[in-house]
Amino acid sequence: NSIYSKTEIANNYFSSYYFLNKLTNATYDGEYYIYSKDPLVGYYAITASTQGNGQISPEGTTYITVGESQTFIFTPDFGHHVENILIDDVPLTGDALDTAISEGYTFTDVSADHTIVVIFAGDSYSITYKDKDGNNLTGLEPSSYTFGVGTTLPDAVAQEGYTFVGWYDNANF
Repeated sequence: NSIYSKTEIANNYFSSYYFLNKLTNATYDGEYYIYSKDPLVGYYAITASTQGNGQISPEGTTYITVGESQTFIFTPDFGHHVENILIDDVPLTGDALDTAISEGYTFTDVSADHTIVVIFAGDSYSITYKDKDGNNLTGLEPSSYTFGVGTTLPDAVAQEGYTFVGWYDNANF
């Protein structure tokens, strides 16, 4: 057990949130508050983090009252998407993953500590090569690229009677 005086409490010995949670487990003997060894009895921690380019809300450790629910929402940065979600180190799959990506993930009737890790990845795009007449050129690599990851295009595409001067990303050029 821990014992703290009114003076220690008045001098902001505790952060507000932590102190408020500790009060639920305290007894007051007229001079001192006496706390149990586990200051968050009746609460469980859900720790949320990300890998890659995006955010989870709320982020960090959130304390949930036993039996309550907590929803986490994910927002990928531009050019990225949610690739996977790990709940207590187990990846979501199928419909559970699709639903969590579109609606968020909710821990319901919380009765234990949990972790949630959202893994973001760059979006992939196909590369289409066309000649001056708009016809597709085949057999050229790379055929795709990932946002934020550099790629090297072929040096030149030879077409009889023409000089290759460079690549353009304007489809109307």
